[in-house]
Amino acid sequence: RGLGLAYFSLKEYEKAIDAFNSALEIQIKVAGRDSVSAMNLYREIGFAYRWLGNYSEALDFMNTALDISRKVAQKTKGTVAVKAVKELEGNVRSIEYLKRNRNHP
Repeated sequence: RGLGLAYFSLKEYEKAIDAFNSALEIQIKVAGRDSVSAMNLYREIGFAYRWLGNYSEALDFMNTALDISRKVAQKTKGTVAVKAVKELEGNVRSIEYLKRNRNHP
């Protein structure tokens, strides 16, 4: 994940996506698809696609992260998990807005 974050901070979003995807493959093998770490990686990939202007891919990854965060929140009933759900819902709404209004000035 660290390499992906480094590329992201350098605005090298395609390289960040590759690094995040590599980390995600490992994370899924180690902790499963419905882990907090996997959720974070799906979110990061979604952000990278958002900055590339690929809103459809961004939404796919953000919605996957949102689905995972809802499962985690339901299992744990924790405040942090509930906050993650609300944050991701906001991210999804903002990307949907950008996608709808991409051709408007």
